[in-house]
Amino acid sequence: MIFHWNHLNWNFPNSSMKQQFEASQYWKRAMPAGIKVDQQGNYYVSVPRWAHGIPATMNRIVMKNGKPLLEAFPSWD
Repeated sequence: MIFHWNHLNWNFPNSSMKQQFEASQYWKRAMPAGIKVDQQGNYYVSVPRWAHGIPATMNRIVMKNGKPLLEAFPSWD
């Protein structure tokens, strides 16, 4: 096992976005659909927007404080 989540969480670009995601419990509707690894060892996870509140469809896994988080790829824009 490389990564383990109790629920998917993102490395949000600002605290208000994170607060809304957590308060609305959008993480309950986030389901990974595909995982890819590139030649540099970066992991990418697709999370379809089947439900309201999913912040990004294509994501790269980043480590923050020892925890794997999803970050919008290629950017939040």
